[in-house]
Amino acid sequence: MKTLIFLISLFSIIELTQGQVCAQNASSSSGQCVCNNGYWGVDASQNGMCFPCTSPGAITTQVSNTGAGSNASVCNTCDKGYYMVLAANIQGQTGASCVKCPDYSAQNTQQTTVNSISSCVCFDSNAAPLSLSQNTCACKSGQGNVAQSASAPSGCSSASKSNSAIKQVFFVLLSISFFI
Repeated sequence: MKTLIFLISLFSIIELTQGQVCAQNASSSSGQCVCNNGYWGVDASQNGMCFPCTSPGAITTQVSNTGAGSNASVCNTCDKGYYMVLAANIQGQTGASCVKCPDYSAQNTQQTTVNSISSCVCFDSNAAPLSLSQNTCACKSGQGNVAQSASAPSGCSSASKSNSAIKQVFFVLLSISFFI
C-alpha cells in the first residue's frame, strides 16, 4: 500500500513539474488548454486539435474559442490590416471572410462588421481615397509615388503646385511679349 501511495505521489509531482501538455496551436490558461487566437477547437488537450480560421486575417475574439459547440464561426473578427467582406455565420458554421488592405495602406482597428476597401487608408495623405473604383494607393495628382510607410513623407506631387508653376511661366512669357 505504501508503494502505491508513493507511486501516485511521484506521478503527481512529475505531472506538476512537466506542466500541462496541450494540442498544437493551443496553450494553457487557468489550468485548461485553449486554442490560440486565430484557431478554434472542441478539445485543445494533448490529444485534441485546434483548427486555423480559414480566411487569412480572421481571428477569434470571443472569450472561448474552445469547447463543445465551438466551430469556425468563432473566427468572427478581421485583424488590423484587413477588412471584412463576409461576416461569420453561426448556423452555417463558417468564419468571417477577410481581405488584406492594399499595399501602402492600413486598417488600424479590428473589424467585427462587414466593411469595404474604403475602411483602409493609404499612408500618403495626398493619395486618392480607396474605394470600389480605386483599389490601389495612387497619388491624387497622378504625379509621384505614394509613401510606402506611415512615417514616410508624401511622395505625391501636388497638381496645384504644378499648375501654379505653369501659370507663372505663362504670365512671365505674356509679360515679356508686351514689352517686345
